[in-house]
This record gives sequence, C-alpha cells and structure tokens, in this order.
Amino acid sequence: MTMPETENKIENHPMMKKDWYYSIEIEPGIFTPGRGHRNIILTRDLLKGIDVAGKNCLDIGAMEGLISILLWRREAAKVTSYDRVDFSEWINFIQERLDVPFSYIKGISLNKIKEFTAPFGLCPYDVVIFSGVLYHMFDPLSGLAMVRGLTRNGGIMIMETSAVLTEKDECLMHFNNGGRFFPGTNYWQISFSCLDYLLRLLHFEVLDVSYYKSFTVEGIQQGRIAIVCRAVDGPVVSIGDQWMPKTIGECYLPDFEEFIDWDTLKRRNTGDVPYASDKKAGVFHAGTASLNVFESVKIIPETKLTDPDAQIKLKLDAMS
Repeated sequence: MTMPETENKIENHPMMKKDWYYSIEIEPGIFTPGRGHRNIILTRDLLKGIDVAGKNCLDIGAMEGLISILLWRREAAKVTSYDRVDFSEWINFIQERLDVPFSYIKGISLNKIKEFTAPFGLCPYDVVIFSGVLYHMFDPLSGLAMVRGLTRNGGIMIMETSAVLTEKDECLMHFNNGGRFFPGTNYWQISFSCLDYLLRLLHFEVLDVSYYKSFTVEGIQQGRIAIVCRAVDGPVVSIGDQWMPKTIGECYLPDFEEFIDWDTLKRRNTGDVPYASDKKAGVFHAGTASLNVFESVKIIPETKLTDPDAQIKLKLDAMS
C-alpha cells in the first residue's frame, strides 16, 4: 500500500518533532527546528579565516554538528565531532540526509578525548573548535588546559563562550550563584581580560576576536565572545608581566602536565595553520604578536545579526 504523499514528507519525520539546538537545512527550504541562538554567528565569523582543507579537526560541544558539517564541506582531512551528551539520533539523521560522514564521539568526559583518539593517530589536532562550552565547566582554567592539550603547536583553536565586559581591564570571574546569569549547568561568567590572560598562560597567541553585547545583570554587562588563537611554544608574556613565566625552563608555576603533553604538541608541529581576517588590526600586548582582547574590542565593532537565515541557519550550500 502506498503511503499518502503528505506522510512521506520530511516535515513529518519523527526527528523533526524533537528538540533541536541548530537549524540545519536538510532539503531545499526545510530546516530542523532549531532555537535560533545567535552566538553561532561569532564562531562562524572566525571560522571563515581558517583554511581547513587537508586539516585534522575537532569540534567540541558539537550538539547536532553544524560546525562539523562546515568543516567536512570545506574538505578537512578528518573531522571528529564530540559532545558530552549523546546526540546520536540527531547526528545520524543529519548524516544520512546531508552525506557528511564525520566521526562522532559522545558520552565521555572531555579529559578522555586524548586517550580515546590518540590510538587512531588523531590527537593532537590541527584545528580545534571549542564553542559554547566553557561557561558550562566548573573549572574554566582546567577546561582550557584540556583543549590546549588537544591542539598541536602551530595549530588553531577557536573558543566561543558567554562572558562579561568590564569597564576596566579586570581579570575576574563571576560565579552563577542562584542562577543569577543563567539557569542550568552554567557556573562562571569570565571577563574578556581573564580569558585573554589564561589563553596566553596556556601558550595560545590571540589572533582575532568576534563579540557582541547582550543583557545586563546586577550592573554586570553580559556578552558573547569568540577568540581565535594559535598554539605556540611558550607563554605569551607582555612586557612588564613579572609573574607569567617566559619559558618552560624558567617555569615556577604548575605546568598543567595532567592535561598537556608539551613535548608531543611541539613534536607534532607541521607548520602554522594559516589564518586571515578581514577586520582592521586591533591592539596588541606590549612586546607580543597577541591581540589585547580588552583593548581590541573597543575598536573592533560588535558582530551584528543582519541575516538570520545565513548567519544562524545552516543552508545546504553554506561553506562558512
């Protein structure tokens, strides 16, 4: 017996009735029912500047795989998609319809990614996307250290997170006590300056930023920020900073060995992954090639939402 045409339509598929984070076009004009969160525009804005063709890429906090799809479409050599929560049903649905056979890892802790993927020669990675995850972690420094341990020297990491914009150059974090900023598993709202400092401490050089302001809570300006970094051989120390170690040999601070195998990251360096930006140059930390995030956002305009269908939704022909 032939099913009525209306029952065969993709809109009537059971997966289209489920809760989706991202809106992904699966047939011309037909999108999964995503929530329309605009923070994805920041990650996509910076991803445009990376030539991922032939690169080994990791997408952390993938949800239903929007960024993983883009990496695959742009001919990354290998795409590993990871989420702590099991979205296998959603991922299978997307992969079957869009023919994007990236690898999918789910249900394990982030600190186990290295041991899970290293036997397959995947770790460390050329490009790591760490979008929408940090403020869900109860220890942001450890979280960033784990991600640094997955990024080879010369590689690129894009981090996107909820954060706070301070009036002064303050290195601080606000705890989400009582859910005053967000409900659910959200712990810290970290300042732009603190993100900058922790990244440089972990041997990341800041190349570019994309951000926007959102709401204010208790006089604290909230926002979203994405930062693209290059993994380098040592801490990125600005002139006048007497605390951050200048070389590994002089390091008198904990060197994060429980998360980072510095020798392997350095040994796997196969050259810098190129990054290009169409933004005007920002402000750099004294004596470094690393952007000063706090000062740069004063002159780099906020990333605006001008075309939700192109910036938030993922179209069938989208490449960035």
